[in-house]
Amino acid sequence: MNGPDFVRMGPAHITALVLIVVVPALMSLAVRRSWLGSNTRMILACAFAAVMLTNDVCIRIFMLSTGKSINVSLPLHLCDVAVYITVGAIFMRSLGLYEVAYFWGFAGTVQALLTPELNHGEGFPSFRYFSFFIGHGGVLVGVLYMTWGLNMRPEFWSIWRVFLWCQVYLFFNLIVNYTLGSNYGFTMAKPETGSILDYMGPWPWYLVGMQVVGVAMFVIYYLPFLYSDWAGLQPLLGRNARPLPGRPLEEPPDIWKEIEDETA
Repeated sequence: MNGPDFVRMGPAHITALVLIVVVPALMSLAVRRSWLGSNTRMILACAFAAVMLTNDVCIRIFMLSTGKSINVSLPLHLCDVAVYITVGAIFMRSLGLYEVAYFWGFAGTVQALLTPELNHGEGFPSFRYFSFFIGHGGVLVGVLYMTWGLNMRPEFWSIWRVFLWCQVYLFFNLIVNYTLGSNYGFTMAKPETGSILDYMGPWPWYLVGMQVVGVAMFVIYYLPFLYSDWAGLQPLLGRNARPLPGRPLEEPPDIWKEIEDETA
């Protein structure tokens, strides 16, 4: 289904950006106040997974049905992988997966959401409009929900752990791209459209530049937590502490008191 032309920062674009903040805020309130009963967290996890995975499957079917080959239709770009990592993090309430989802989500999707690559006829209510904002915006929805609603947050060493996972992702995609002749993660060639990679030199040197810029962005997105630690503040709707292992989410205890008790 085609729609009108997409207008950057038009009503449909701004509405999508607002929902990316409003939806996780409502999810956080729901899980903290058990609006759906004692199984609120699992219900939200299932609903989130259903929306995100259905959207991704529809994207793959659409790409294959329009003649796209596996060289471009596999979910191996950074934002595609982040979808599955975010779903897993919410289901398992895994700090390790959350760290990757947080930094990949913000570093990889914020720019895409602010400057969507939507062409003529791909405005609201086209399939491309919904699939794009659900796929990219959904990662941020999940990350904000885990931060605000599930008391999860990164720490300083999260930056370097995620950096190591970036190397795994890079190495894996190099193998896949060499085998298929593809360019997932842009590890074999720069995007055809203009990008920041154009200023980082030829292959393979721009891959090094990608790593440097990635770490810099990770540090920037860690700064709100660094400041809150320094100032003794708590992030909006969140906690200024990582969740204690084994603590049931349904019990909203004083996390600061728990930490003080453990260190006393």
